[in-house]
Amino acid sequence: APVVVGEGRRTFSVRGFPAASTYGTRAATASLEYRAPLVLASRGIGLLPFFLDRSSLTLFGDYGIATCASDPLYRSTCAPSPRVGRPIASAGAELLLSAAILEWDTPQTLRFGLAAPVVGRERAGAKAVTPYLAFGFSF
Repeated sequence: APVVVGEGRRTFSVRGFPAASTYGTRAATASLEYRAPLVLASRGIGLLPFFLDRSSLTLFGDYGIATCASDPLYRSTCAPSPRVGRPIASAGAELLLSAAILEWDTPQTLRFGLAAPVVGRERAGAKAVTPYLAFGFSF
């Protein structure tokens, strides 16, 4: 039987930054969100298989930092020196829709958002504002 040490690679996300903006052997992130309900419809459109459950507006701030062991086993495990150990952060807003599409019983959560990097944008090569579409809750 194979022996597994650790859980392998994991990603951490700071909205508005491209994947692998920073990485290392240790990482920490934090998110602060304020969610305001918009509509609690809980209704469908006639007999069509579309059902809007609820919607909300979220304002958020994300922060993340990745660091590296002083002598990692593989150098490729750590981001280049201008990025590793330096924080990245973003702020933005998103519209959350909980809707059942093509079925009545199981609503899915769709999030449409805009994220603006506020710390580390130049180092990571991120755009000034990034739109995104995501499925499921943010955390």
